[in-house]
Amino acid sequence: MESAKDWGIKKLLLVSFFVFTLIVLWPHILPVENLNMFYIWDVGQGQWITHVSFNKCNHFDAGGEYFPQKKIKSLCLHKINQLWLSHWDQDHISFANKLTQLVENVCLVQMPVGPTSSKKLMKIKRLPLCNTNPYSSYLLWNPNLPLTKHKKLTANDLSSVILWKKWLIPGDSPTHQEKKWDEILPIQSAKVLVLGHHGSRTSTSEDLLNHTPLLYLAVASARFKKYHHPHGEVVTRLRGHGVPTLSTQDWGSIGVRD
Repeated sequence: MESAKDWGIKKLLLVSFFVFTLIVLWPHILPVENLNMFYIWDVGQGQWITHVSFNKCNHFDAGGEYFPQKKIKSLCLHKINQLWLSHWDQDHISFANKLTQLVENVCLVQMPVGPTSSKKLMKIKRLPLCNTNPYSSYLLWNPNLPLTKHKKLTANDLSSVILWKKWLIPGDSPTHQEKKWDEILPIQSAKVLVLGHHGSRTSTSEDLLNHTPLLYLAVASARFKKYHHPHGEVVTRLRGHGVPTLSTQDWGSIGVRD
C-alpha cells in the first residue's frame, strides 16, 4: 500500500510538472482564441492583414506608418510566415523586410505586379520565395499587364486581389479594375471586405457592392485625420447596403474570426 509520504512526493512532482509547463511551455502555445483569426493591424495609413492558424501566419501586405511588432511576434514567431504583396506602394510593403527580422520562416508568395524603382525591387527580391503551394485556400486575381506602356498606369491599377473564404482583400484596386475582377472571382461569397485603397472614394463602387450581397462588415485600414479615409461617400454606399464600417483609426487593430 502506498504510504502518505510516497503520495506526497508524487503530488509534489505533479505540481512541479504543472508549474514547469505553465512557465516554460505556455508562452510558446498559442491560445485557442487566437487561432483561425484575421487581424487588420492598426498601422496608420497603410495595410497589414494577418491570418493566424495553428502553424502558419499569412500576411497580406506589410506596410504603413506604425509597426505592430509585439502582437505579430507573439502570434507568429515560430510559425511559417507567408507574405503576399498586392502592389508596390510604400504603405503596403514598407515593413516586408522587417518581418524577416521579427519572426521565423518568412517567405514570399506573391510579388507585386508591374514596374517599380530599383530600390524597392532589390528589397523585395531579398525575400526567399515560398516552396509550398498556398493557392489551395486562396483565390488570387492578378491584373494583366498591357503589352505597351500606358501613360496613366499606376501601382493601384496593378493591385492584386485576394479572396480567402469569406474575406475579400483588394489592395488599392480602383473602381475601373473592380469591373474586371468582380466578374472572375466568386466574390458573391464574400462576407467581409477590407476596403480598397483604405476606403478612398475611387474604390468600393456601387457595382461591387451589388455583386457582394452577403457582405456584413467592411474594415478600413486608414488614418482619417490625415487622409480622410474611409471617405464619407464610401461609408454612405456601404450603409445603403446595410454594411457597417469599422476603421483602425477608431478601433485600433481589429480581429475577426475567419
